[in-house]
Amino acid sequence: VVFALKQLSQGRWLVQQRVGKHCIQSLVTELRESVSHVDYTTTVLVLLQTLADFKPNCFDMKAAGVQ
Repeated sequence: VVFALKQLSQGRWLVQQRVGKHCIQSLVTELRESVSHVDYTTTVLVLLQTLADFKPNCFDMKAAGVQ
């Protein structure tokens, strides 16, 4: 599901906005809890990187504790 969200979000700011609003907080929380799952962690980080193309998502990530 995370990979599909990344694929759908690439280059589409409206999708990045919607996915970001619904997922950033939970993705960051899951990222902190799933350190031992390398594949999932990598996929989440790539999705967050894709979502960061839409600048307001960067503020949401900062509020969630991403630095």
